[in-house]
Amino acid sequence: MKAMVLAAGLGTRFRPVTDSLPKPLVPLCNRPLVAWAIDSLIDAGVSEVVVNLHHHPESLRRWLDAEYAGRCEIRHSLEPEILGTGGGLRKARGHFENEEFFFLVNGDSVQFPPWAELAASVRTTGAIAAMLLRHPPRDDRFTSVWFDGIRVTAIGPTGSGEPLMFAGVHALTPDVFEYLPQREFSGMTEDFYVPMLETGDRPVAGVVHDGLWFDVGSPWRYLQASRELTSALVRGEVAIPRGSRAVADGSVADESARLDGRISVSVAGRGSVVERDAEVVDSALWEGTRVGAGARIESSVIGGEVAIPAGSRVANALVWNGERGIVVVPINPTQPAVTTGL
Repeated sequence: MKAMVLAAGLGTRFRPVTDSLPKPLVPLCNRPLVAWAIDSLIDAGVSEVVVNLHHHPESLRRWLDAEYAGRCEIRHSLEPEILGTGGGLRKARGHFENEEFFFLVNGDSVQFPPWAELAASVRTTGAIAAMLLRHPPRDDRFTSVWFDGIRVTAIGPTGSGEPLMFAGVHALTPDVFEYLPQREFSGMTEDFYVPMLETGDRPVAGVVHDGLWFDVGSPWRYLQASRELTSALVRGEVAIPRGSRAVADGSVADESARLDGRISVSVAGRGSVVERDAEVVDSALWEGTRVGAGARIESSVIGGEVAIPAGSRVANALVWNGERGIVVVPINPTQPAVTTGL
């Protein structure tokens, strides 16, 4: 089986991190975002994955080639100009046009789809595609995908059936290429699904799955995802990434992390250090972070090998050490970041 992971976005909502780091390499529970998608596909039997590249493409290419050598055939589809979800797929057509079906996955969401069920839905129903759907989180904004229990009937404000949310995963037949616009830029929803549902030329199937799902678009959503995925790892619902371990108080730490202080419902990355009497709560420490003695980190994300001085307090803050030096932005944009002593 084959798949494509969409990873060409700029990650603008995750600046300043993405000014120098491609969004797919942002670590979540000590594993890059793109790896959660590819690992899940490999576990499902996928042997070849196409990844489209645009923002900082060489660093992403190098990481993918090194990480998956001997495990999965990684193909790169470079986009000098972003082509959209439909245009990016159309550019990679040659990898998929002779397949019975293939998967298409958004690279900035973390989930564990029922791959076999998605595959069966296009194999047995005559559908041109199957969309992975879920019941939306309360008070979340989303575009309604109307589902009658078998087929998707409409996308938009009105339709028949139940309004659900698209989870960013598809199983597609190669017939999709006959319906994508013959231009460079296009989107799968507006240029393929909506016209297909309006004309009714071919049915679109749906599979509903309400398992773990994290949209890691912004620092606020990132911290929510880190909190919930860490808990799932500690409970054994998801395998802990190799090289990491569960530690006391519901946390996950890289095997190289030194924890002389206390961490709770948090993640400690490779080479990170939490010195004596320091406390890290509901936070993520990326590779090389050092928290000084007596410091307190709460509901924050620290990256770029930042050293937090002894006795400091950091709360509701994304602290990133990048090309412009140390930059701080609030995690929750409705509240100020706290960086006492930083």
